Amino acid sequence: MKLVELLNFRAPEGFHSTVSAEARKRGITFAEFIRRAVARSLAEAEQAKKRGAN
Repeated sequence: MKLVELLNFRAPEGFHSTVSAEARKRGITFAEFIRRAVARSLAEAEQAKKRGAN
């Protein structure tokens, strides 16, 4: 997902409460949960790019 797409993302109904509940279970904030998810996604994309280059 490109940054522009991410910034224009409209969350489906219940998204915030679902993510908030999951974050609470992990003992982190909503923002930290999203930050980690984005970082994980970027790392996976980088790995896929590296695999494609080899």
